Amino acid sequence: MRSPKHALSKGMRPRRLWLLVAFAVLIGVAAASTAMARHATRVGGKAHSARQAAKLVAQAGTPRVSSIELRGSVAVVTGTASAAGADATRTLWYESLEGAAFAQQTGATSLTRTVLDAAGKVLSTETDPVELGATDAFAAAVRSSADLARGAQERASTLGATVVESRFVPLFGGTAEFVIEPNDPTAFVAMAGVNAASLLGDLRPSHSPYLVTIVDARQAPLLILGYSPGVGGGSGQGIAWQSPDVQSDAIHGASGQGAKHFLP
Repeated sequence: MRSPKHALSKGMRPRRLWLLVAFAVLIGVAAASTAMARHATRVGGKAHSARQAAKLVAQAGTPRVSSIELRGSVAVVTGTASAAGADATRTLWYESLEGAAFAQQTGATSLTRTVLDAAGKVLSTETDPVELGATDAFAAAVRSSADLARGAQERASTLGATVVESRFVPLFGGTAEFVIEPNDPTAFVAMAGVNAASLLGDLRPSHSPYLVTIVDARQAPLLILGYSPGVGGGSGQGIAWQSPDVQSDAIHGASGQGAKHFLP
């Protein structure tokens, strides 16, 4: 006769097996639930950043920026321009501005800007680090569209110029792109370093973003000067383009081939 101890051990084996199976099932369910939660978090994060990007594109109110997305830790901005040179430089400024704001929202550590023409050809592409502790892109606006346009026009008139276009951007406290047509474009561009500082008023010393495009009577761009905070390091990044047909004290060694960067 088998001992009671042996009989009891034999009788317990199926129960132990069932417990092990049940435990394995629970582990599998938990792992699956965790994986689903992580997937939902990733999907939710992508959806949230997509909503943020769409809002930024709508806020800026310019057709130049077509998309913004987060790829890992990189904010990727795509925009369009009619051609390389002046128009691509203007698009690059808008991409830098909106990209820096998006990076602040998402925690991106670098920013890639790509400018395409109507056929999808790459006109310009750049990647720079972003400074998340820079000027708050979403601080309450301290300058309205009307204030900026009125102030720029008043200062432009004292410089012998007219503001022919002003595009307001409600980021970084409120800023704008100004398109300026001087009475004497060549003379104005020659002294653009001084003239632009006078035209911008408090935008430049306050490290607020700005973009000034100087055109001639045909509305052809001669010089572009701009600045974006939060891109390219703690002090932000300047951007400039100069037509090969003019000379200026604002930048040196520039040509119409592409944008030049400088520390503001």
